[in-house]
Order: sequence, then C-alpha cells, then structure tokens
Amino acid sequence: MQTSWSILKRDLRRLRNSPRVWVIIIGVMITPALYSWFNIPGFWDPYEHTENIGVAIVNEDKGASSTVTGSLNIGNQVVKQLKQNHELGWQFPDAEKADRDLKRGKVYASITIPSNFSQEMVDLIQGKGHPAKLTYRANQKINAISPHITAQGASGIDGQISASFNKEIAKAVTEQVKEAGGLMQGRFDAARLNSADAFQDVADAVANSRDEVGAIQEQIGDLQPTIAQIKKTLGSVDTALDDAQDALTQVQAITGELNNEVLNFSADLNDAYLQGSTALVEGTGNANAAIGAMTGNLQGAISRSDSATAAAEDIVKQADQVIGGLNSLLDASPLNGPDKQAIQRTIDALDESNATNKELVEGLKNVSGSAQGTLDSLNATSEALAQATKDGKAASDQIREASQDALPQLSRALNQLNARVGSYAAALGAQKDTVRETSALLDATSGQLSAANQVLESFKADLDGVRDGLETARLDVLTLGTTEEREAMEMVNDLDPEGISQFLSDPAEIQTEAVFPVDHYGSGMAALFTNLSLWIGAFILIVIFRVEVDAEGFKEITVGQAYMGRTLLLGIIAIFQALIVSIGDIVIGVQNVSAVAFVLTCVVVELCYLAIIYSMVAAFGHVGRGIAVVLAFIQIPGAAGLYPIEMTPDFFQALNPFLPLTYGIDALRETIGGFYSNYYLKNMLTLMVMAVIAYVVGYWLRRSLSSVNVLVNHQLEEGGLVNNEEVHLVGSGYKLSDLVFALRNREEYQTRVDERMENLRGSYTLFMRIAIGVAVVALVILGILARNYPDQKALFFGLACLFVLLCLAYIAVREYVKQSVIHAQELSELSEEELRAYMEHQTSHPHAYSLENAGDTFEPQTKVSSASVKTSPEGEA
Repeated sequence: MQTSWSILKRDLRRLRNSPRVWVIIIGVMITPALYSWFNIPGFWDPYEHTENIGVAIVNEDKGASSTVTGSLNIGNQVVKQLKQNHELGWQFPDAEKADRDLKRGKVYASITIPSNFSQEMVDLIQGKGHPAKLTYRANQKINAISPHITAQGASGIDGQISASFNKEIAKAVTEQVKEAGGLMQGRFDAARLNSADAFQDVADAVANSRDEVGAIQEQIGDLQPTIAQIKKTLGSVDTALDDAQDALTQVQAITGELNNEVLNFSADLNDAYLQGSTALVEGTGNANAAIGAMTGNLQGAISRSDSATAAAEDIVKQADQVIGGLNSLLDASPLNGPDKQAIQRTIDALDESNATNKELVEGLKNVSGSAQGTLDSLNATSEALAQATKDGKAASDQIREASQDALPQLSRALNQLNARVGSYAAALGAQKDTVRETSALLDATSGQLSAANQVLESFKADLDGVRDGLETARLDVLTLGTTEEREAMEMVNDLDPEGISQFLSDPAEIQTEAVFPVDHYGSGMAALFTNLSLWIGAFILIVIFRVEVDAEGFKEITVGQAYMGRTLLLGIIAIFQALIVSIGDIVIGVQNVSAVAFVLTCVVVELCYLAIIYSMVAAFGHVGRGIAVVLAFIQIPGAAGLYPIEMTPDFFQALNPFLPLTYGIDALRETIGGFYSNYYLKNMLTLMVMAVIAYVVGYWLRRSLSSVNVLVNHQLEEGGLVNNEEVHLVGSGYKLSDLVFALRNREEYQTRVDERMENLRGSYTLFMRIAIGVAVVALVILGILARNYPDQKALFFGLACLFVLLCLAYIAVREYVKQSVIHAQELSELSEEELRAYMEHQTSHPHAYSLENAGDTFEPQTKVSSASVKTSPEGEA
C-alpha cells in the first residue's frame, strides 16, 4: 500500500509540474456535468408547453334532433369548449387545409368530426345505431413523443364529447321527469286510496270467514253431546241384547226339557204338555216383552243417530262452503310470501280434516243401517215367538182330541222352535258386535271432531294475524301520503335540469395526492441525467488517463501496487467530478430532501462507476472501453431511467438487476423525492458490492490477461491508426517451464515449436474463414427471425450480440495461439545468457513488471525490442 501512495504522490507531482495539463483536467471535471446541466433544464417542464403543439379540429357535424334531446349539435359544442381549452394548440381549419398542414408538419395531428356524428349519437340512445366515431390522424414522422401527446388530446376530446352528450341527455330526461311530477302525484294518491280500500275489503272478508269458522266450532260443540247420548243409547241396546239372549237361552232350555218330557213321559203327556204349554206361553210372553222393550230402545237410538248424522252432514257441507270461500279470499288478497303460504297450509289442513269428517258421516249412516237391520231382526223374532205361542196354544187345544197322534208333531214343532230360537240368539250376538263397532266409531268421530275444533281454533288465530297484517298494510299505504313522501314528490317537481345535467356530465372529481412529490419533471429526470454524467465522467477519465503505470522512480512495482496507485489518482479526480455535477444540479434547482445526501450519493456512485469501468479497461484494454460504451447504451433503457422497467422488452427486464445504473438511479431518486424504509441503503450497498466485485475481478484478470492485452496492443500498433499504451507484463514475459525446457534441451524445444507452427499454418486461415462465415450466416438467420417475430426483436438482438462476441472471442483465441507460437520461436533464438537472465528475474521477481527501464531490477545483456515483448499463451501471474 505504501508503494501505491508513492505512485499517487509521484503522479500528483507530475501534474503540479505541468500547468497546461490542468486545463485538460478541469475540462475533464466539468465536461460530464454539462450533459446533466443542459438536459435537466431542457426537460424541466416540457408538458407545460403543450399549447404549442398544433392539433387541427375539422368539424363537419350537421347536427340532429330527437324528442329526448331536442336540437343537438355535438360538433359545435366541442369546438366551443376547445376554444376555451389551452392544453394543446387547437386549430379549426377545413378538411383540405388540415390534411395539408398535417403532411407539412405545421400540425402534429388532426381530428375530424364527421357530418353524421350527432345523428349517430342520437340513434345510439334510441337503440338503433352504433357508437359514433372520430377520425384521428397523427404525423408520427415529426416526433416520437408528439403522437402520444396528441393521442391524449384526442382521448380528452372523446371524454368531452361523452360529457356533453351525457349532459344533454340528463337535461332532457330531468325535464321530462319534472313535467311528469304532478301527474305522478295524482296517480300516486289514487293508487294509495284504491290500495287502502282493497286491503279493507280483504280484511272484512277475513273477519267474516273467522265468524263462520266460529259458527262451525259451535256446531261441533253441539254435536259432541249428541254423540255422547247416542253412545249411551247404544249401551242400553247392548244390555237389552244381552237380556234377549238370556231369554232365548231359557226358551231353548224349556223347549228341550219339554221335548224330553214328551218323549220320556208319554203317560203324563197331557198334564205335562199342558204345563209346558203354559210355561211356553209365559216364557214366550216374557221374551216378547223383552224384545219389545229392546225394540223400542233401539228405535229411539236409530232416530237420534239419524238426527246426529243429518246434523254432521250439514256441518260438513257448511265446512266445504267455508273452505271454498277462504280459498277465494286468499286468491283475491294482496298477500304474498310466507304469510300467504302459512294461511294456505292451514286451509289445506282444514280441508283434510273435513274430508275425514265426511268419512265419519258415511260411517254413521252405515251404523244406522246396521241398527235398522237389527231392529227388523228383532221384530221378526217377536213375530216368530208370537206364532210359536199361537201354535203352542193350538196344540194344547188339540191335545185332548189327538194326544197320541199329535205327540210326534209336537216334538217336531218343539225341535223347530228350539232351532229357530238358536238362530235368533246367534243373530242377537252379531247385532251386539255391530253395536260395539258403532260405539267405537262414535268414539273416533268424537276425537276427529275435537281435532277439527283445534284446527279451526288455529285457523281462527291465523285469520286474526292476517286481518292484523291487512290492517297494518292499509295503514302503511295510507301513511305513504305523509310529509316525507310529499316532500320527495315536491323535490321531484323542483328538480334543476341544468344542475343535474352538469353533475351527470362530470359526476366524479379525481383528488390527486402525490406520494413523495417531485416539483418538476426536470427534477424527476435528474436521477437519470446525473447518473449518466457520472458514468460518462468515469469513462472520460479512463480515456484521458493511462491505465498502465510506468515504473519511473521505482525499482520494483507489482500489479496490485500499480492498480491501486492509479485508482487513487483517478478517484480524486472522480470525486471532484461528482461534486461539480451534484452541486451544479442543486444550483439549477433540482429538488432534494437533503443536499448533503444528494452530493455524497453522487460521490459514492461516481467512485463505484469508476471502479467498474477501470477494472474492465485494466483487464481488457480497448475491449473494456468498448464494453463500457455498450453498457452506457444498454443502461439507458435497461436501468428504468426513462420508463418503468415493466414497459420495456423482456430482454431489458432480464438485464435490469445486473446493471449498475439501476441502483445508482434508484439511490439518487431517494435523495430527490424522499427516503423510504431501507431502500436507499439497499441500493447503495448493492452498487458498492458490484463495484468491489468488479474491482477484485479486474485486478485478477489484469494479472492473468496481460499477455492477451500485449497481443491486442501489438496488433493495434501494427495498424498505425489507433492510439494505444504499452501493456507491462508480469515477470519476465516468458513461462518459467519454457525457459527451463529451452535451457535443458534447445533442439527438442525448437523441434516442438516448429511442429506447432506447421500445424497452425495448415489450419489457421481455414478456421478463420469458417468462423467469419458462421457469424454471417447466424446474423442473417437472426435478422430473418427478428423480422418475422417483431415482438422478440430485443431477444434476437441480444443473441446476435452474444454470437458476435463468441465469434470474436474464438478469433482472438486463434490469433493468441498463433502469436504465442511466434513468441516461442523468438524464445528459442535467445542466447543461453539471455535465457538464464530471464529465468533469474522470473524466479526472484514473479509479480513485478517486466520493464526495461526498471533500473537495477532487470538488465539483461541483450534488450528485447518492443516488437519482441510478447508472451506465451499462459502469462505468469
């Protein structure tokens, strides 16, 4: 490091002793700043002078009229508004002059409003047209930006037309609404009263239906005691049937005993028969009495059952009428939604219950018929008993006359009577079952009537709710005429068509709030122009000053010492460049949130750019200078200085994170518009890391590629047209292995070198031609692809550049191999003393410059000419 400071001091003494050089140095410091100082004011507020951009408006609109809009001429309205608009230089020539001025460049664009423009707009709102069109023409040859500005103006005209049209439509509609306000109020009042009356009618009908349901409930309540009385009568009938069965059983027993007596006691037949006849008459009388009582009870039960059945049938018919009436009322009511559905479900449940009641009535009719059959059977039994008694009496009268002859007949008659009594007893048993079934059916009927009563009670509650809802709806309808609604109608009548149309033509206003505001467009562009000035300044330093360091005044200089020493000198001048540029920006009015941060940022950015460019030039010489220029071109679009990176092609978006200006511009923008989070530090650290990496890699490549640079500079020197500086080799300039090989066996070394030269002569020209031919073919193919796929031009351009670089690299390698063989031939021609001197220097000073003017450091007996100072393919580092 001490040697590097010594190199810096020596160079500063040289500058101090050369006053004329300071003119150049001052020019180097100021010249880069001029780029920023001229461009920033030039772009200070370009969009505030757009009134100088001429735009021709050709109005050919003839106007239109309709019942909605009345007479309308949108073209004249647009012209009237544009005459008060100074955003662009509006002109209003005819079509011929507008076309002529556009082609001559007197105006940048023209907009033609066709003759049927207003008519098409009117047709559009009537649903029988298509959107009206303006004809916009721009002369894109004059300027790249002006078509975009005039296009914005055309969009503004389109917005003005839409606003004007909306205003006219809104005005016409508002006037019609206002005119219809009075008629609407009258119709509203009539509709309100009619609706209230309709709700009242429906509510009254619902109340009547509720009363009818109550009447049905009362009839059901009256029917329950009747059913209970019928059940009680059926119980008496059941008891009478039991008594009749007992009596018939006694008759059967008596007839059996009598028949036995006739058969067993023929001697006492007359007395026994007389006694039996008497008993038979008495038993038959008792039986007839019991049957008579039972028949009377059963006849009463049948009468009451018929009355109950008729009443129930009337109730069912009335229920059908009520249900039909409810359905009619529900259909006619204005109710809807859940209330109507709930009422409908209740009516359906009532209908199902009434259907069940119909079935019960039919069952009661069947029971009455069965009871009538039982009554007929009892009457037949009574008649049969009477006939039997009569027969018994006749038999008693004839006993005396023909007891012997009548006994068999009597026995048969008794048997027949016994059989008939048995069948009558069985019939009475069947009738008892019928009576029990009738009683069970009456129980079910009573339960169904109770359930029907509950359904009717629920339905009454629903009807109460419906009635209350209807009353509420009626009151709501009547309250529509209160103060608020009347005020609303009065507000409609008081509508301001002009104010409403103005609002609808421009209903929203954008409130702009700047985040990190920048006062002028020039301040916004200052980050780009200043960074380009800093990059140009660093590049000018590398062009004006030598990159290679001479060893005057030093016995030995290493690559690292020379690299650092020259960096210090260039860094001092770069700092002054950055100070001049940044302070000048502040003086001309560039916005900044911190002048100190702005200046220091420029200084650090300049040093980073210097490190990057210096490392490229130190490593690659003139090729590095070319890379620096190419990087300057690429970074203008690739670093998002002009447009957002998202608007650039994918090629530049991919390069953006790897370009130094990306981070320099973003860091300087933080000092101009305001700091946010750690963005400033992140950008600065990223740029410094890139600079450090480039500086270290450049140092390593400088040591490794010194022989290549010697070769390139030698070729440029032979051309005689390009200025170049002498590149100093590391060490002796020869490989230590080649020196040892030549000293050990010069003849074998010479033979190998000759073989390499012979092989090179046979293939060098051929491979060079192939490389050039392949490059040309590849460029043609990429050009054709770029023409067929214009969206990918940036990609094909990048591939073309890459392919050219690869071809150049191949040619450079082939040339390097050729020169290394020639250099090896020169080594074989050195004397043994020269070979030993070079080897001694190589071993004792491996990292020092190989300089003829290095004093005592290296003095071979025979000095090597400048043409012979070349290197083998692998220069010793």
